[in-house]
Amino acid sequence: MGFPKKYMLNKHLKTHTKPVKCLVHMPRAVPDRCSEGFTDKRELNRHRNT
Repeated sequence: MGFPKKYMLNKHLKTHTKPVKCLVHMPRAVPDRCSEGFTDKRELNRHRNT
């Protein structure tokens, strides 16, 4: 089957990009800052609410 076409293929890494990032509003110096990537905003909201 494969990935839906709305997720672009990153030609350098040969992986599908995750365009929605969870960058918690914290200073960059904080080491435990979350920088996970998600495929859509629904998954991002689910991640933030857990």
